[in-house]
Amino acid sequence: YKDHIVTVDEAVKLVKSGDLIIDGHGHTVSNVKYNTTSSDGAVTNYGFVKILTGGTIKNITFNKLEMTIVKNKDNVYTTNVGGVVGYMESGTLENVRLIDAGAYAEHKRDISSSGQYVNAFAGGLVGFMSGGTIKNCSITGSSSVYAIGKYASGSADAQAYAGGIVGYMTGGTVTGCSRGDSVVVDSAAEGSSNTTALRAASGGII
Repeated sequence: YKDHIVTVDEAVKLVKSGDLIIDGHGHTVSNVKYNTTSSDGAVTNYGFVKILTGGTIKNITFNKLEMTIVKNKDNVYTTNVGGVVGYMESGTLENVRLIDAGAYAEHKRDISSSGQYVNAFAGGLVGFMSGGTIKNCSITGSSSVYAIGKYASGSADAQAYAGGIVGYMTGGTVTGCSRGDSVVVDSAAEGSSNTTALRAASGGII
């Protein structure tokens, strides 16, 4: 797709087929900001690429890439926020660099029924990773990653996980990645007196 403007429909087909290849050839994408409080479906994913099911993103730097997602919807269970990819099922991120970036996921539910849950996962590069490969990537500068999970009432679980590279990981591999000393990574889980479990963790890489 060199020297070709990819339409929205073409981009969607590339992502779904796993044939997406974004090669920045060492270039920088700057000043990208996305903020929303809307939602659709039980699971919502947000990132420069919403869902990666194959293909490659490589040799690119993002300067001042910010994703700020705040959810107050009772029909949404999980919010995945990554600077580059919201949810990564397969594919490769290689030589991707974030400078002065931000990934913020806040998720609140208010349900009186039991057996419910709320998840907020935030990662500098990837919010939720179930497969694929991330290698030789970094996040530096005045970057920050936050995940906040809140359950206002009812007997339920609230989880919040944040990582400099990946917020929450169940599969795949991460190698040769780094986080700068000035990068802030934090998480918090809050609930009512009836909340079954509160889980929060933050890591430099994962």
